[in-house]
Amino acid sequence: MADYSRMAKALCMTFSGKGGQQVVELLESGYRGEFVALRILRESRLPLLAGDLAKKMNVSTARVAALIRALARKKYLRHARAQSDGRKVVLELTEQGRQALEEREREVWSFTENALMKLTPEEAAQFVAAAQKLFG
Repeated sequence: MADYSRMAKALCMTFSGKGGQQVVELLESGYRGEFVALRILRESRLPLLAGDLAKKMNVSTARVAALIRALARKKYLRHARAQSDGRKVVLELTEQGRQALEEREREVWSFTENALMKLTPEEAAQFVAAAQKLFG
């Protein structure tokens, strides 16, 4: 019988090692919100209200307000009061934001490709299949 508890602990310990720490750092920086927000804005194809972004990210409007300020300083998004309701803020991804997101995606894909290259082609295919089964 498989000892899933032991395997779970071993997997978690792997992420505390050097290579695993790189994965954790990539994930944590992505989940600080900037690239998640940029991806949501890119996928929306239309300007999005700040409140809708907060809902999609499952964070408070205060957190989104701080995120909007940070992204606007970097010129990754434009924000303005909605004409129909001055209390609402409309967000739009800039070309600079789109480029930053694409660069981040290339960085993550490159890191992932380099990690998978440590496996045989068969092991890599099995790992991807297992990850898709677990998280897909």
